[in-house]
Amino acid sequence: FKDYLQKTLPKELELDSELAATWNSTDHSRINTAFYRWQKRVFAERHNLPVESLTAKLEDAPHHEGIDYTWPELYDSVEYARFLARVTELSKLYLKRSGMA
Repeated sequence: FKDYLQKTLPKELELDSELAATWNSTDHSRINTAFYRWQKRVFAERHNLPVESLTAKLEDAPHHEGIDYTWPELYDSVEYARFLARVTELSKLYLKRSGMA
């Protein structure tokens, strides 16, 4: 998160006039909004999904050249791998118990 605040966010505000306008007209929650937007872009690119499909409001999180949309601290961590394995396990169990698998 600190890397995002110190390195990525300033670049995004410089490159994205829509984000900058929102940033300048909102309260302190703007940090969470900006970080969430970046997280959606990272997830979408990692899983080859359209960003708009990740929210009910079909919100966009544009890709800007010069911005790093990887998050190895999360996606390459043992904890994340363990989390995914558990979610997969629980999903299979749910489908089996509900008669869908």
